[in-house]
Amino acid sequence: VFYLLKREASFTSSFKLNPINKKSLFSNVPSFMAKGGFGGGDSGRNQQRKLKSKKKRPVKQQQQRISAISPTLVQSLDDDARAVLAECSNDLDKARTSFLGYNLAYLETSMPELYKSIKDGEHMKNRETHEALVELSWDAIAAFMPITHSTGPTADSSKRLQAVAASAGFQENRNEQVEDAGYYLDVGCGNGLLLPFLKKEGIPAASYVGCDVSSRMIELAEKEYLSTNAIFISDSFENVVSGSTTAEKKVYDGIVFNGSIQFFPDITQTLRTAADNLSKGGRIVLSHINGGAFVSKEMQDNPTTVRTLMPKISDLKDIAKTLDLELTLPSFARTDGKGGVEGADMKLEDFYLVVLKKSTNGIHDGNMISEYINFPEIKL
Repeated sequence: VFYLLKREASFTSSFKLNPINKKSLFSNVPSFMAKGGFGGGDSGRNQQRKLKSKKKRPVKQQQQRISAISPTLVQSLDDDARAVLAECSNDLDKARTSFLGYNLAYLETSMPELYKSIKDGEHMKNRETHEALVELSWDAIAAFMPITHSTGPTADSSKRLQAVAASAGFQENRNEQVEDAGYYLDVGCGNGLLLPFLKKEGIPAASYVGCDVSSRMIELAEKEYLSTNAIFISDSFENVVSGSTTAEKKVYDGIVFNGSIQFFPDITQTLRTAADNLSKGGRIVLSHINGGAFVSKEMQDNPTTVRTLMPKISDLKDIAKTLDLELTLPSFARTDGKGGVEGADMKLEDFYLVVLKKSTNGIHDGNMISEYINFPEIKL
């Protein structure tokens, strides 16, 4: 982001920006336009590097990979993303960089105070500025997801996502419909990836509420699950639970932070807010299917957006005690007495999954349950 801000003059002088409708944080300003005034799609936005800790492919190999993608997939991109990809000769990394550049250039003109706040590094102390950076980053990822994520999750990822879903809607018989299912909030839901796994745990789509600051991600989710009555909201977690973006304030049986808690600067306060909006016996799920080690690398690569690491068990114990919650762990984090808490922390470096449960009677005995639900299919 800051590298691009240093190049803002070239972006501003080179590109013509015209208004079109845009549903996002910047709902009062138009989306970006591609070079020469090409008309964008209905929700143009921004981006950042792909959030994956793997060695970068040489540009030539990457161009060959993208060029080999079916023209149908390329046509499935919004007009703005397709235009930028073509302009960058199918170099996906360059296209994302240009995508972000266009939006920063437009932001400078349309929302100069927010632009200055980003440029001056106010994201470290201003929630709205940080949310804008997160939106810019994930909008860019979403813009090209029809190409980069054209297939479903791998078999291993599916097992892990099912474990996350089971932790949110836990019951003795995982194959039965959840009785009197309340609402379940998926924070940072992205394109709605978790929804089908929750449905397999007996949680109906009508009980699902997904929120994300990236409205482009929300649009992907709405398109994918158009035939369901799931609710998707393009707004922050704080605004959603306060009821400012929904017809009514809801109480949730489960609140899931799957791959999203690291974007909140104050985990204790975020979990306090979540606990205040839980029903009795409700659960907060903190998870990342790529584990705590991935988030550490993510924070190193993207310190402007990733604000915290996945909390250690000792920290969660303190948080649970402060918030009067019960901390529980999945079966695969068990160490059978070898390594203790540190050993369990190491297991969570590969696949992070913990649950904080609200008591049904307001009383906890202060003990941590070492096994929340059995996941024999998860081998770490």
